[in-house]
Amino acid sequence: MKQRMTSQCLAAALVFGVLSMTTAVAAISGFLEGTWVVQCADGHRDTVGGITRNHNCEKCGKKSVSEGGALVVCPDGHVSGVGAITRNHKCPTCGKECRRD
Repeated sequence: MKQRMTSQCLAAALVFGVLSMTTAVAAISGFLEGTWVVQCADGHRDTVGGITRNHNCEKCGKKSVSEGGALVVCPDGHVSGVGAITRNHKCPTCGKECRRD
């Protein structure tokens, strides 16, 4: 009986450990949530929406969102960088919200 409880506890700890690592990896990777205008290294701009972890520029194919990191464009056209999990971002130049929805 004691050995069975120990096995169950070890199994529960293993499941908890795997879930914790999966959550940590998702948090490290990051994403953009919502509608954003993003810019690639060549200055081309695309609109992305929903949950965006990665996005290639529609014009040149270069990465404009990589693991949630991106150059986002505010409504006035200023560009600033974001990373990790981004749900909102104020433009450091004008103070406007960069998220478009």
